[in-house]
Amino acid sequence: MTRTVFTRANLLDGRGPARPDSTVIIDGEHVTEVHAGGSPVDGDRVIDLGGRTLMPGMATCHGHIDMGKVKGPPGVMMAQAMQNCRAMLESGVTGFVGAGCGNDIDAQLQMAIAEGLMDGPRILAGSRLLSTTGHDNDMSPWWHDRPNAGGLLVVDGADGFRRAAREEIRRGAEIVKIFLTSGHGTEGAGRGLSREELVAVVGAAHERGRKVRAHAIWRDDILEAVEAGVDVIDHGDETDEEIVGLMAERGTFWVPSMAFLKWLTELERGEGREWGVVLPSENAGRNWDNLCRVLPMANEAGVRVVPGDDYGTSPLAHRPGVYARELTIYANEVGVKAIDVLGWATRNAGELLGKPVGVVEPGALADLVVVDGDPSDEIALLEDPGATVKAVLVGGRFVVDRLTG
Repeated sequence: MTRTVFTRANLLDGRGPARPDSTVIIDGEHVTEVHAGGSPVDGDRVIDLGGRTLMPGMATCHGHIDMGKVKGPPGVMMAQAMQNCRAMLESGVTGFVGAGCGNDIDAQLQMAIAEGLMDGPRILAGSRLLSTTGHDNDMSPWWHDRPNAGGLLVVDGADGFRRAAREEIRRGAEIVKIFLTSGHGTEGAGRGLSREELVAVVGAAHERGRKVRAHAIWRDDILEAVEAGVDVIDHGDETDEEIVGLMAERGTFWVPSMAFLKWLTELERGEGREWGVVLPSENAGRNWDNLCRVLPMANEAGVRVVPGDDYGTSPLAHRPGVYARELTIYANEVGVKAIDVLGWATRNAGELLGKPVGVVEPGALADLVVVDGDPSDEIALLEDPGATVKAVLVGGRFVVDRLTG
């Protein structure tokens, strides 16, 4: 096993404020020792960080890893997904929770990484998007007869959703994605799933030990999803105090995804067209204001907030540094403390991944990032990883190494 020793590290351990002059020892895949200061230690590689920050690898908990500039058959989409994995690693993102993909690409990437065929983040594999007949994602004209193409699976009825969840799980999905409502900036009409369908898909996934995430914008639907046991609320634009309390009580994860919403608020009225749907800017702005009010409240209440957004769509194309833009928004525009936002991307995200990651402590997997500077003081520096991210480790192995020594 390879033994790596980091000395004179400014340690962000995922649980509290920075701890200067720390020593962290890695043996094989795991962190074995963490202590203040320290005398010379033997190892295969001893690295004096000279005050640089050592922190847990971050995770993005909503994204579409197969999406980008190219549209094509499954092999082409896999090549694009592999490229997107590299963008994550270059950004210090060592974990990814799928929010919907086509052709089982999340699960296949997970297998390829495990077999050592490529470098990539730890993946909680997503499913196809489960939606109902005639809802927002079922947009092809009826005469095309293509209801289940690509990353979309159109199903109806409680039995249909049970079968669909089980089939997605059989194909490798670890978190099943459902479209409960329409998207950002839209008003509350056109529900995606009935109550019976919602309960059925949650029950089917949980019976198999898997999770469910719900795209949910409108207040009553978010509340119903949390009550039904949905594990992850995506977006949650109309979240209010009652929902915050229930999410904190139930341990629900919340992905507020405010980078995409910010993009919508900046569009001129009437010009916001995405996926062929007009998105009224006044609704996006109202939802933005609500999240700016509620998100700090949720953080204080202990809701398990995690970062992630519609990465892969045109305004949020996968590239090094894009994932950190969202963190900057939460800290510098919404007003959540940077150290808390980093905790969302590390500790909270590790809990969602279900792995001993997101913290730097004995027994944790050594998914780590070395940063030139202190993100808890200036979180925006993570937006320029080519200049600031000096090393990235996954399971104790360097996948990015710009250090000497």
